[in-house]
Amino acid sequence: MQSNMKKTRRRMTSTATAATTTISSSTRISLVNFLLQVMTISSFLISISHASISCSSDVKCQNRYKSTESICLPSGTCSNPFQRGCLQTMNVSKYSYKKRICNSNDKNTTDDTNSTETTTETLEEDDPLCKDPEFPYLEVRIHQGDWESSFITAWIYQIVLMELVGVPATVGLTGESTNLANFYSMENEFAYSTTDYSPEGLKMSNQVMAGCNETEDACVHVLPVVWSGQRNVLQELLEQGEISLPSPNGMLGETGLFLPISTAQDYPQLTSFLGYQGESNRRLLADLFKRPTTWKEYCDDRSPTKCSSPDGVAFRYPPNDEEGQRYFLEGQFIGHFENTRESDCARTLDCTGYIVGPPCQFTNNLDAQLYWNNIVGLKRDGPLLENGGYKTSSMVEIWLAAAATQSPVLMWWFSLNEIQQLFDNTPWSFQPVLLPKPTAECLDRRTTIQERCDSDVSIRRGHQLGACDDEVQALKKVFAVSFSNENNGLEEANRSPAHELLQNLNIDSLEMGDIIRKWVLKDNDRSGNDAREAVCEWVVEHLDTLESYIPLGFPREVIVRVYNSWYTSLAKALAVSTAIMSALAIGLISKYEKTKVMVFAQPTFLYLVLIGFVAICVAAYVMLLRPTTVLCMTVEWLVVLGYTVTLVPVLVKTAAINRLMNSSKKMQRVRLNSNMLFVQVSLTVFVVLVCLIIWSVQDPPIAEFRQEVSIDDPRVIIRELECESQSMVWVSIQLSWEFLLMLMAAVLAFQSRKAASVINDSRSLGVMVYSHVVFAGIRGGVVFLDQTNALEARVVNALKSFNYSLDTLIALLVYVYPKIYMARQEPAEYLTAFNRTASVANFGSSHHRDDNRLSNSSRSGKRLALTRMASMSKRPTKQDLKVLVCTGNLGNAEPTLESMMSWIPADGACNQVTPLPGVRSLFAGHFDLIVIGMQESTWKGHKDAPKVQKEQKPDENKVISEEEILRAMEAHDTAALRQKVRDVLGEAYFQVAEEARGQMRLHVWAAEWVIDDINDIKITGANTGVGNVLANKGGIVLSLSYMQTTISFVSAHLAAHEGEQYYKTRCRNVRSIFKEGKTSTLSSKLDVSLSSDHMFVIGDLNFRTKFSPEGEHDENVERALELVKNKDYATLYSYDELCQGIESGDLLVDFKTLPCDFPPTFKVEREAGFVYKKQRTPSYTDRILYKSMESLKRNMRPLAYEPCPGFITSDHKPIRGAFSISPNESFGPLTLENEVTLTFKNFACMDLPPADSNGFADPYVMIMWENDLLEELSGNLRSKIRRVVFRSIRWPRTSYQPRTLNPEWRGEEISLRTIRPQIPPGSKLFLVMVDFDALSKDDYMCTVCLDLTELLTLGPNQKEKTVPIYRQLQRHGRHTGRIKAHVVVKREVMARRQQFFVSRSGMFETSQMMRTLAAGNVNAASLSSASFASGDSDLE
Repeated sequence: MQSNMKKTRRRMTSTATAATTTISSSTRISLVNFLLQVMTISSFLISISHASISCSSDVKCQNRYKSTESICLPSGTCSNPFQRGCLQTMNVSKYSYKKRICNSNDKNTTDDTNSTETTTETLEEDDPLCKDPEFPYLEVRIHQGDWESSFITAWIYQIVLMELVGVPATVGLTGESTNLANFYSMENEFAYSTTDYSPEGLKMSNQVMAGCNETEDACVHVLPVVWSGQRNVLQELLEQGEISLPSPNGMLGETGLFLPISTAQDYPQLTSFLGYQGESNRRLLADLFKRPTTWKEYCDDRSPTKCSSPDGVAFRYPPNDEEGQRYFLEGQFIGHFENTRESDCARTLDCTGYIVGPPCQFTNNLDAQLYWNNIVGLKRDGPLLENGGYKTSSMVEIWLAAAATQSPVLMWWFSLNEIQQLFDNTPWSFQPVLLPKPTAECLDRRTTIQERCDSDVSIRRGHQLGACDDEVQALKKVFAVSFSNENNGLEEANRSPAHELLQNLNIDSLEMGDIIRKWVLKDNDRSGNDAREAVCEWVVEHLDTLESYIPLGFPREVIVRVYNSWYTSLAKALAVSTAIMSALAIGLISKYEKTKVMVFAQPTFLYLVLIGFVAICVAAYVMLLRPTTVLCMTVEWLVVLGYTVTLVPVLVKTAAINRLMNSSKKMQRVRLNSNMLFVQVSLTVFVVLVCLIIWSVQDPPIAEFRQEVSIDDPRVIIRELECESQSMVWVSIQLSWEFLLMLMAAVLAFQSRKAASVINDSRSLGVMVYSHVVFAGIRGGVVFLDQTNALEARVVNALKSFNYSLDTLIALLVYVYPKIYMARQEPAEYLTAFNRTASVANFGSSHHRDDNRLSNSSRSGKRLALTRMASMSKRPTKQDLKVLVCTGNLGNAEPTLESMMSWIPADGACNQVTPLPGVRSLFAGHFDLIVIGMQESTWKGHKDAPKVQKEQKPDENKVISEEEILRAMEAHDTAALRQKVRDVLGEAYFQVAEEARGQMRLHVWAAEWVIDDINDIKITGANTGVGNVLANKGGIVLSLSYMQTTISFVSAHLAAHEGEQYYKTRCRNVRSIFKEGKTSTLSSKLDVSLSSDHMFVIGDLNFRTKFSPEGEHDENVERALELVKNKDYATLYSYDELCQGIESGDLLVDFKTLPCDFPPTFKVEREAGFVYKKQRTPSYTDRILYKSMESLKRNMRPLAYEPCPGFITSDHKPIRGAFSISPNESFGPLTLENEVTLTFKNFACMDLPPADSNGFADPYVMIMWENDLLEELSGNLRSKIRRVVFRSIRWPRTSYQPRTLNPEWRGEEISLRTIRPQIPPGSKLFLVMVDFDALSKDDYMCTVCLDLTELLTLGPNQKEKTVPIYRQLQRHGRHTGRIKAHVVVKREVMARRQQFFVSRSGMFETSQMMRTLAAGNVNAASLSSASFASGDSDLE
């Protein structure tokens, strides 16, 4: 409460006598004795917060304090004898062997004393004063306040917490002040706080959850004594959630008016307010209560000598302004009370006496009590401008001056402080003045702090009903909410007793008075030790009572478990045995590495696996040792690296087996390199090592004690060492990595489970992987039990060790040692069959045959090759490519050979297909290319599938054929379909591509006479099933190049069912397929329909018959059947959803479909002819659509379009269509005599699609082209280097136009020039609309494709032309706006270029290469050319 008391006490000079006598209870003593008593009291008050007793040796301190615990510090003062603790210093038997808990002040003290004399260092190091906390309790910060009862309570709290229950605690407001206020302070001094209360300190403690020692700002958890005047502040803190509900601390506080008892004895009427009321008492009050005078005022105005010499009141002039404002200074100024003009009743009728009041911040009602109780003869005339009050320090000095001068004084004061105890039983003991009895109504009318500090006296007086006496207050203790809730979320073993203990602990006023009285009566070291000794004696006397406040289960005792046990020894033995077995296996494999079983198992692979096993076994042993931080990290390194080195080779090997299986389905030949095993393992290990190093630096697992409460005794905490990280992030990453490796290996092993054992040992490898997964699951359960503390740490480590060892042991027994046994049975050296007529696809093989040529991969990573040798017969002279496109939904049933022959013409003969009118003359001979799209092409069981027999002992001299390998690796339905198609088409056709996606299949078969002109095959696709993940619906996209002509095929199976919502879903399916199925080498964003010269969309598109108006289902069925019966196919076809959708622009814009002049193909009975099921409306669901580039439309001509009613195994009837395509190569290139420039200008777009969340876009135009034919005219050196060296282009573009869907680029031009003398036919130029994004990659919007050959064509004498462009933009098969521009084409006047330009794509002549390979009898009929890439665009 007294915010300036500390300053007063420190300003006082200690000139007290060495001893003081007990104050007599007599009310009449001689002036000399009384002055001696006052001097003694003032000496005590002066020394309260002053330095400790000076000394020259330890003996002096020990004799003074009668304790061997005090030493003489280097500063020349005696140390605190209670540093070791109150109870141990006082030799309390049950605590004599216990050291107190250290707090943050002890750490600071140790740091500070490192440079002091040897005596101090010995005290700190050889015999520590305290011990570190055994539990991670929050260090409690207690505010001592600026008055005695608060300070004493704080010390009692600190002693109880630190010595009875082991909770660290400090006393003070800031980290710096706690060193002085600490009960255990080395310097044996203490200091009051600079403030009475600290709301901001309570708030700060809620922000600094780690403890107040983490901040230098004001921070406290506990206010031990709070007066009721703070109720408004407390209520505000409570509403803000900063404190818990305040509770009583056991003490009662009193405030009010006091006068010396000697004055009360002389004037008994002054003990009641009645003796002060009215005009009748004015003269008495004016005569008695004089105005206190400061030292400077006295010397300047009252001293006869101006204090130049002693005058009996002042002994000298104050040396500075600070002392000049003092009202008392022992030995220098005894004080003075003066009559003023206002107190001279002879000179003024309104004379008054003077009352000493507190600052306005104190909880008092003095102005109201004086005014409303008609006490007119007193006034406040202190130096504080707000209310005429005095600072607390000044009030103490005024009472001392009154006692020294025997002057009456009337002062507002409070109870429970040392001044009252010091003056008790003296003439100047405090006598209260009674005022009207307080009532509830009066208390409600009290003035607030804002009103008390108002400059207007009428406001300070408040309401008349608030003029009663001050009530006796039940003092409170207040806890910050962070302290009250400190145990929330903590384990039982770490819960702190601090809050519950302090909540229960109460000290009543009598006990507090007893402590203060003891302090006053001691006469040894008033500067520090007397107060500590008084507090400590009280604690010892009331120890039993204090112990009763300790919560149940406290204080706690720690028992450390022994780490070794019988099961840890057993686990160690198993780990060592398994490690020896792994090392032995390495030696045996080295011995038999050239045997057949080892060659097929790959010794390199086995070595890596076994090295990982050894690391895991070492980890299993190390984790059973007593944990240290180094061992903890070592275990993690060994486990992670062990499983990485073990499982990554397993992944590589299993993936290779799956690659062989998947390649067989696509007729691939593959070559596997053993060096890749080392590369992949090395890269993975490197990444893992980097992560482990980061883990070791940032958050390494360290050896920490794990603790739990004993079931038998809640006061006993059982501890055991275990490895713990501060965060679970790295541990989670480690477990996730191990689980991911095992999961991937398990999935791959499951996928390769059907692989023949002649190919590799995938079955035993799979069993090993599955066992790893099982043990990983068990480890996960152990980790879960460990996190829930259901098991002891040593038990958890033993279980983990058993798990690692058994995991390794089973892997050895299942996979490694059976191979060693087989190698011992057949120790002969094995000669591989790569030098024979056929090869075995063996994992890790580094052998290479010249006739095992690999096809070049497309950007999608597909590797396509042929399965048979084609005899290279002479190509017919005609150039047109006759293409047969077939599509059918097989209905998940195996088709009969007769059904397949009714769909696919035998031997590919054209005469088996009904031609369209007028094209019969083109229908001679055989089809050149046959494309077959199938949906729902899987089925259960297969009568012709080879039965699995028990594996026989392999014959090492047997040659494994390619067909046997394929049949062993692929699904039965895949092989059956291929075989049926081969049986139908005969030996003149060869499969050049095959793709499976879910139940969809796409086959491409080529005649032997065109096979060498087919290249650059690319395959992609999209799933549009549930979540766009499942492949039950979707599409396969395939592109190929034939004589400089790009032809693409999309085989799709779209969403089923009738209704508008399903129609919209089918439209979305088409857009998804176009979006994902990209084959362009320019950009992954270009639609396949725009980057192709010719394109087909085939499949079960599921578009239905939609009558208008639409009736009930039965009505629609009957209506459709009636039209079929009448062969009115034109009318039925007019209700086709697909045609309506194309016409409205919902999908597949610019695509064409021939009229369906035949019955609907769905839904029919599985028999010959068209017999419809009435569950569905008959519809044309199976379709063939086609599209050509605008300038190439004349090059493709439809020849036939018909259903196949003889197909009897499906509820769909397949359809087929024939087309004739004139390849671009047959027209020859455009030859340029001179360089030609193209200048694009006047760009403008209309109705672009929104690309940003605001409904607009920031579009710009980008120009792209094929075949490296052009370059930007204004291109700089950087662009040229990028094009030539890095084979990439930054495509020219306009500026972007912000926030618009109808941009215009006025004044902007883009100029290009040709860089080749010949332009291949069908060369394309794309105008691409792109949305600019500042913080992310730009977004593709839409495109239009232009024929570059047409743009560059000029007449013989034409030097320049302007081509207007006004075209629809497209995206994913839909129109998305329009673009217009002008292109100025100009022939430059210059000499004809003699230089031919080399394409940066590295394109080579495929047909020439094929002829070369054919001359060398290479076992291949066709190869894909190197993929042509003119550079990645910015949209990749």
